[in-house]
Amino acid sequence: MHDRLLLVIDDEPLIQAALKRAIRGAGWDYLGAQDGVDGLEIAGEFRPDLIILDVNMPEMDGRDVLQALKQHPALKEVPVIVITARNDEYTRMTALEAGAHDVVEKPFDPAMLMRKVAWTLEKEERARAC
Repeated sequence: MHDRLLLVIDDEPLIQAALKRAIRGAGWDYLGAQDGVDGLEIAGEFRPDLIILDVNMPEMDGRDVLQALKQHPALKEVPVIVITARNDEYTRMTALEAGAHDVVEKPFDPAMLMRKVAWTLEKEERARAC
C-alpha cells in the first residue's frame, strides 16, 4: 500500500494536533486546514486520499465544504469522514446524505478514528479494484 495523504479540516488546534499525531502514527502523511476555504484550496492542490472534516467552522462550514467537494470533478470521489460536536440524528443524516462516508461525534478516540479511516480507505480501494 502506498503512502496515504489525509487532510484534516478543523478550526480547533487541539483536534488538529491530536489528529496529526494519530495520522503520522499510523504511517500516513498529514495536511491541515483551519477553515473550509483553505481546506478546499489544499484539497484541490494535493488531492488527498481522505478528508476528515469538521461541521462547525468559521468562513465556510463543513456542510458547504462537503457540498463543494462532491461537486468538484477531481475531488468528488475522495472519501470524507465528518467529525462534529453535534450528536443529533439530523446532523448525522444530512452529512451522510450529502456524501460523507461516516460521521464521528466529538469527543472521539483518535485511535478509533484511525481505524475508521483505515477501513474506509480499504473499502474504497476494494471498490476501485472491482
